[in-house]
Amino acid sequence: MIHTVKIDDSTINGKRLLNELKRYKKEVEFEDPTFVAEAPEGYMTAEKFRKESRKDIDNLCKKHGLL
Repeated sequence: MIHTVKIDDSTINGKRLLNELKRYKKEVEFEDPTFVAEAPEGYMTAEKFRKESRKDIDNLCKKHGLL
């Protein structure tokens, strides 16, 4: 059976509990709450940002005769 638990890691007891749970690597899995699989609406991924920025820089340089 899998249980989802929320632990407040800003408290002493929360930190202590997390440290205890980290000892059991096979049985306990931690999910990263900051990880987002897809970019939200209106945002782009870092890879797409790099590609778009590179296109913009290339176009700007060609426009001003630098390339």
